[in-house]
Amino acid sequence: MKSINFKKGLIICAIAVTALFAANICQAGEPTKELKKTVDEMISILSNKSLSVQEKHKKVYEILDRTIDWDEVAKRVLGIHWRRRTPEERKRFKELFKDFVEAKYAKRFEMYSGEKVYFTKETIDGDYATVTTKIKTKQNRTFTLQNRMVLKNGKWLVYDILIEGISMVNNYRTQINNIIAKRSFKGLIKILEKKAAQKK
Repeated sequence: MKSINFKKGLIICAIAVTALFAANICQAGEPTKELKKTVDEMISILSNKSLSVQEKHKKVYEILDRTIDWDEVAKRVLGIHWRRRTPEERKRFKELFKDFVEAKYAKRFEMYSGEKVYFTKETIDGDYATVTTKIKTKQNRTFTLQNRMVLKNGKWLVYDILIEGISMVNNYRTQINNIIAKRSFKGLIKILEKKAAQKK
């Protein structure tokens, strides 16, 4: 049975990458400030030598749970199939998808090695915003991340990240569509159940 695998990574990976680097901010608005808050909190946790790896992961998961709009992510990733699913199926998919993402990228929270991320641009259109960052590695390679956010209940939440213009949500949607076409929605759920179990 095939697993879900994306060469550009997952939404949680991109957020983890952003959160693992020391940040510099200019002309920060509310969406950028929300991301900066996440950055500071994650760095504090990952730098705490008194915490075990498992404890760090648990705390980071808690931060991501309140930083990512998992409902919006699940809806966009499932795409046209979202409308065809019952409320119970939607909830199950969201839970499994979140667990799968967290399980697959748990170890990537330990990646920090001195890279820098610069918050370079922020655009707001009603309840939606995009915060652009540029990350510079020790090898002087620079790449761009665009954090797409939505305002819900007074808080800006991430629902997609573009790495060099490539949307992670779109990548997920494409592969999930292929799995559903070949194996059905139940087949997708079985794959996610197997992957999510790795987190436990």
